[in-house]
Amino acid sequence: MLSKAISYVPTLTLRPSEVKAMEFLHNITKDNMTPCFLLAPWLNSSTLYRSIEKIEEVYQQRHYFLDIDYDYTAVKLDLKPQKEFSSLKDSSNSFSNWVEFIEQSKWIIPCVQLHEQSEKDICEQIRGCGNGGRDLCIRISRNYSPSNTNEIYRAISHSNSANIYIILEGGWVPYFSHHEIAALESWFRGKIHELVHGIDTDSNISIIISYTSAPKEFALMRGITRIPLENRTVYESLKPLSNQVNFIYGDWGSTCARPPRRVLRSPWPRIDYPTSDSLYIARNKEEGWTFQDAAAKLMERDGVWGGDSGAWGEEMIRNTAFHEELGINTSPKNVAARINIHLHRQAFYDEPDLGALDLEEDWVD
Repeated sequence: MLSKAISYVPTLTLRPSEVKAMEFLHNITKDNMTPCFLLAPWLNSSTLYRSIEKIEEVYQQRHYFLDIDYDYTAVKLDLKPQKEFSSLKDSSNSFSNWVEFIEQSKWIIPCVQLHEQSEKDICEQIRGCGNGGRDLCIRISRNYSPSNTNEIYRAISHSNSANIYIILEGGWVPYFSHHEIAALESWFRGKIHELVHGIDTDSNISIIISYTSAPKEFALMRGITRIPLENRTVYESLKPLSNQVNFIYGDWGSTCARPPRRVLRSPWPRIDYPTSDSLYIARNKEEGWTFQDAAAKLMERDGVWGGDSGAWGEEMIRNTAFHEELGINTSPKNVAARINIHLHRQAFYDEPDLGALDLEEDWVD
């Protein structure tokens, strides 16, 4: 059972950039969030459990949500990790493979699997996942909307778990489409109404509002481009809908879900810089900007560069402006730095002066 109140839930896939970003967060920042990791095989691993080990190497001895990454496609089932991963999606026996897998770590807050499950199946899975007093999570995705919502709500009502977290996952919407953001907000409102009126339980219910509008394409961006991040605005508009549940802010850590498998070209060098409510992209292919050029231009822009948050990602950008070899010289490093800064800023969103935080780590010999 969690011993702390949750205020921020970033959803993170198990890709090298996300893991590196988490690795270089300060402990105080990690303490101020509870990520939802999407499970998939880790690179060149011999077992699927290596993914759990990787999570717990970078997010040491802290509880985290865990769900199956349904955007990951296992294509080499002769490899043990991919075969094990595919078995977790087997819905037979109330997802018994999933229940057995999550028992391997006490730090996991499991997301109950909902596909093709009856009310009885979900109740059985909740009992299995809740062994040892675990808190539970129900993750309802707009992109994979379940057809058994009534069964889900009745099963939650029968649960005796002390805390139940419900992630309403809105997926990706384009940041430039007010129409699609409005449609997403309407979906959130409908689901919140369903949950509040469809669940009758003594458990503590928390609803996590999560989606991403991080850009997927950068080819048309030239110079320094501001991308508005409206997640907090949407979240604040939903909080007054009910005083019966606790609302928690979530996002995707400035990332998107895994794209379909395709041949990826090496992107033109750019530097991404998140603030509390925006993402700035420094990129100029026409003028031949390098990573160093982009970092220097970004830091020179009035009203954009802060540089005093104490985040590892900011230090990487600062080093890049001095010399690429000391900082960011590949696209994955840029993404890791961006995610790191974003996670740090959102974890302390209500902190008026990030520079005043005591980020010193305890010395371990």
